[in-house]
Amino acid sequence: MTSKLLRLSLIFSFFTFFGCEEIFECIVNIHPQLPDKELKTGFIYNYYYDTIHAEINNQPSDNNYHYYFTIDDNLPPGIDVYVDYRTVIIEGVPEAAGDFIINIYLQVEHRDVYDCEDEPGNCDHICSDNTTEEYRLRVL
Repeated sequence: MTSKLLRLSLIFSFFTFFGCEEIFECIVNIHPQLPDKELKTGFIYNYYYDTIHAEINNQPSDNNYHYYFTIDDNLPPGIDVYVDYRTVIIEGVPEAAGDFIINIYLQVEHRDVYDCEDEPGNCDHICSDNTTEEYRLRVL
């Protein structure tokens, strides 16, 4: 009897401390996502264009978030990286051959994060608010 009461107390404490909504968000696995994809192969002195599209996994209203990208790149001369809302655009005319690494860090924030005084610390309704992915651009 005492062990059942202790288990129930622990479970109640867990849900009280973390909240049911946060646990649900992590069970459903709601988080920002960058695709695990290979970039197109580029060819020296030929126009190159590819995109990487971010989203919130398991969240149909992922347009209701701000997307903040940090891009650490080692790109060949002639190639530039742009961000257009949820899409990272890689384009240009590469002037050097080789393998080039692009690290993209993404952090998201719900647009109404400042309007939720009842839920401080969890206004974005996601399990994790960031992700990172590494991409390789090969230019021949």
